[in-house]
Amino acid sequence: MLTKEKFNRIGSLFLVTFFLSAFHFSIAQTRVVIKCFPNPVSENNINLQFSKEGRTSGSVEIFNLLGRQVYKKRIDTSIEVLIVPVEDFPKGLYIVKYFDDNNIVAVKTFQKI
Repeated sequence: MLTKEKFNRIGSLFLVTFFLSAFHFSIAQTRVVIKCFPNPVSENNINLQFSKEGRTSGSVEIFNLLGRQVYKKRIDTSIEVLIVPVEDFPKGLYIVKYFDDNNIVAVKTFQKI
């Protein structure tokens, strides 16, 4: 049975897929990988783990599905795991972008439940 909650999740996943497809061309040539855990997150923090290969200093930005920036932090190559407080984030899907010299080099999503 398709409940309202399942319908909203399907719609949200479609939006994220559509949104991320626009960035596929610009991030396809990088080797930087972001892992978000736990995902979905119901705790106070989410961990963002970054691969070291091909990464330089940059910034991490998190956006809600409306495109509003909800978090930003500058990080250098010594940081492998960034702990982001999400207790004040409303439930929903979020998009994590890693920028290197103003270019998007990695994109990942996570869900706050």
